[in-house]
Amino acid sequence: MTVTRCLSPILFAWPRPFPPESCVHSLAPKLSVNLFHTMPPKKRPATKAQPALHQTTIDLTTPTSKRPRKNDTADVIVLDQPDTDAESSPPPTAKRLRKNPDSSSSSSSGAPSSSAPNRKSIGKSHPIPTAAAATASATTTAGTTATPATPPEDTTPVQNVLMWFRTDLRMDDNRALSAATALARTVGKSVLAVYVISPQDHRMHDDAPIKVQFRLRNLEMLREKLDKELNVPLAVLTVERRKEIPMRLLEFAKNWEVSHLFWNVEYEVDESRRDASITELFTHHRLSTRPHHDQCIVQPGHILTKGLTPYTVFTPFKASWLNHLETQKSPTTPGSLALLDQAPTPTSNPSTARNAHASLFTDPAFAIPASLPSLPLPAHQKNLIQTLYPPGEPAAHARLTAFLTTKIASYHLARDQPAKDGCSALSPYLAAGVISARQCLRAARRANGGKLRTGKEGVVGWVSELAWRDFYRHVLFHFPRVCMGRAFKQETEKVEWAEDPRGVKFKAWCEGKTGFPIVDAGMRQMKEIGWMHNRVRMCAAMFLSKDLLLDWRMGEKFFMQHLIDGDFASNNGGWQWAASTGTDAQPYFRVFNPHLQSERFDSEGEYVRRWIPELKEVRVPAVHDPSGALVKEEFEKLGYAYPIVDHKQARERALAAYKKALAK
Repeated sequence: MTVTRCLSPILFAWPRPFPPESCVHSLAPKLSVNLFHTMPPKKRPATKAQPALHQTTIDLTTPTSKRPRKNDTADVIVLDQPDTDAESSPPPTAKRLRKNPDSSSSSSSGAPSSSAPNRKSIGKSHPIPTAAAATASATTTAGTTATPATPPEDTTPVQNVLMWFRTDLRMDDNRALSAATALARTVGKSVLAVYVISPQDHRMHDDAPIKVQFRLRNLEMLREKLDKELNVPLAVLTVERRKEIPMRLLEFAKNWEVSHLFWNVEYEVDESRRDASITELFTHHRLSTRPHHDQCIVQPGHILTKGLTPYTVFTPFKASWLNHLETQKSPTTPGSLALLDQAPTPTSNPSTARNAHASLFTDPAFAIPASLPSLPLPAHQKNLIQTLYPPGEPAAHARLTAFLTTKIASYHLARDQPAKDGCSALSPYLAAGVISARQCLRAARRANGGKLRTGKEGVVGWVSELAWRDFYRHVLFHFPRVCMGRAFKQETEKVEWAEDPRGVKFKAWCEGKTGFPIVDAGMRQMKEIGWMHNRVRMCAAMFLSKDLLLDWRMGEKFFMQHLIDGDFASNNGGWQWAASTGTDAQPYFRVFNPHLQSERFDSEGEYVRRWIPELKEVRVPAVHDPSGALVKEEFEKLGYAYPIVDHKQARERALAAYKKALAK
């Protein structure tokens, strides 16, 4: 399996652009029960100039001890690990794009258009990146996969084995952990676990304080579970500068006599760059790395169109995704699907492990911090982790069970109504990997009598949400430019966004003071509890990018800075969908009317009144458009904002801007 990455790596009912399921309980300000869901893919707008990028080829299936050294072959190229963030580099303006004749060359490859020296190597069309072929069994024709070649035997003598947790904070159904414990058990050695905290990474990727806090609390639960059930210690390493992560892991490995490092693959560009550097470094020191694909239900690169190109439209992607799932039967469990099989239960360490690695269990130097000083959590959110988002695998599975037994039957009807508790409330857990998408789909299939395409409408609808989650990850994998602040549709880079000199309109949007109730309610909900209903996310995103005609990347960044379920692939995909710049996006002339959206999906105004106290006494229909429905004196007594734009005029301005850009 050879991975070559271009490095850096609907319908009124439309596609669910923001997370596979960003719906949750709308929660009243009192923060009662259950809520939340995931939102669009994650994007990382930037502040620093983009570093030079290199093309890298890495064999993910061949044990690293067997891979050629750099001086022997060019198959593995050392990657720099700069402090600047490739995914965070600012996108070129329309003006710059017009001046740069080379920028269009990257339109089909997903390549960045900065640093000229490398543009040539990554700017060619790459419909089937070797990364795709590598991460999957080689695809021969649409829907058919060839048997992957058996990787060469790893001759690295097995000592201790290290499991590196990232966005997979669970013990059950964890492929890398399962494989790590199996290897260690064969020779009677120990598995050690590590988690790396990089404050610089969190800052550069705009991680929300509540999201980071949620992961720290889940780390505590994971550490306790590993200790009690597997006798495995979990050490936390804090590494301020991202470029120091590879060396810190190597030092840890050498100090604890580790011969093999296991992890589950992450597909974003920065993460791929980091992993390539670690692979090269460990190979140089004669240590083995063992990446596993665990994040998606169907591995990126395993399904392609008949023309052997990546899917860029969801509907045919979903059909192929389902075909791929259903044609691979489980070899061990009758009636089950191979891709949904639970990873083997990890085995425990020998009884000698606790004494042999005592300090890893007890040394405060390896402890999980209570919080990160660089990302202080707002006071009003400090108790939310326990009350609204209790950490741990048991909590995640309790939510899944509750959803499938009490809500799934009406999910297809309730998921678009923000005032109702109709969603799964699993998005924060999926984003942190506390529960796997496989576990969710397996449970949904079981609840639907073994069916995925037909049966209960609610189940079929939720299956689509999980397919959307995979879809945006496949897009990110095949078109890494979306990780670097670039629009999927390159031609939309020419849109001339409106000027907002003092940031007045953007600030009003951020604070939920636009004068459009459905938008303001969503923004206030997000700032209060770190979550926003999926339907409202779409309304807020389209309002910023169309009504205000502000660059969608500004909103994408702001969402990531506040969402507990912030997930790059879903957040980015959702924003580009709303802004008509992404794959399978809304056509540019589709502009939501915020008032009509409110009337249709929050008909009684319950959601709006819950999050906008100024409107708590306003009845329907006035609550959907108070400035237009009430007399001036009555409206002004409310203390609520006047609309900052005229929707009809804003729509015409947006259509003109997009039409002009697309005509160039």
